[in-house]
Amino acid sequence: MRYRTAFLSLLALCCVSIMVHAAPPDATPVRLAGQALRASPLDRLLVELREDPAAMASLARAALDEMLRDYDVEIDRVERQLRAGAPVPAETYTWYRGAIATRNDLGAIREQMTAGMTIDAIAEAGGNTRLLLDGRSVMIDTPRLSAKADLQQRIANRTCEVVDCVTAATEVAVAARGRSAPGTWSFGDRRAPAYESGTSGVQCLFQDNAHLLLKKQACERVLLELEQVSTALRELHERGGFVDWQQMTILPATSGAHRLVVDSHGNFVALSLPSLHRLGEQFERVRPWLRARSSGETETLELMIENRFVYAMAAIEVLPR
Repeated sequence: MRYRTAFLSLLALCCVSIMVHAAPPDATPVRLAGQALRASPLDRLLVELREDPAAMASLARAALDEMLRDYDVEIDRVERQLRAGAPVPAETYTWYRGAIATRNDLGAIREQMTAGMTIDAIAEAGGNTRLLLDGRSVMIDTPRLSAKADLQQRIANRTCEVVDCVTAATEVAVAARGRSAPGTWSFGDRRAPAYESGTSGVQCLFQDNAHLLLKKQACERVLLELEQVSTALRELHERGGFVDWQQMTILPATSGAHRLVVDSHGNFVALSLPSLHRLGEQFERVRPWLRARSSGETETLELMIENRFVYAMAAIEVLPR
């Protein structure tokens, strides 16, 4: 309960209200050309769609719907605490009343959207984006500052479900760092031999006891690449980037590096990931581990490493037993 109260107090202090007012006379839409590497997926999408009124209307509806969703979630957190009879700090209650007012304003704007409404956008310094709806300015923002990148990505994804988006993929520059810790073997009469890293929570299971050195090397290569990816994703998150875990995939190598695709727009991190790419369908099981690891949390992962994988990684023919 102490943690929950502290969280709500922090939420109250960090909340950024969504202002709805007449646009200032000098507010002119700003194109983001030349800022592609720094712009968010949403900002790049705005550049692409600004000349299409129907597409901009779809984007505005998606933005309002997603912002309403975020406010509903945070308001519900406080209301559940109030219903439980738990003490609520004064600043949290003040935030709660303001959040309800903001949520009602957003809901009214959403209901008033009509065909033919003039819709534009302003990109501001600091990564803020405003929608202009018939002259009224609505800041695209969320009650939780840490969730801003997630909100922007959800708006972009939702828009592209109904609009033909062709925003070019962008490489996200992050350092390729990481190292795997030494592991240990475990054997049993009724289970496959397993090689496990004591710090990563990853365990490689093998079909038999043949060529254990090659299998150890194959597993350690997987562990190294996993650490490199988790480090890159953690750095991306710290810089305000967004990862759509359902869309994450690894594309074949070009010019020596694979593309770790991190969202529905095809934005990617370039890394050498031969073993993770070769995991194929097992990469589905890797995503939860990466998500936890890149957030500094712990997660276990078991991977079945077939013999052909081991020998392919060793770049040799199948050896006689």
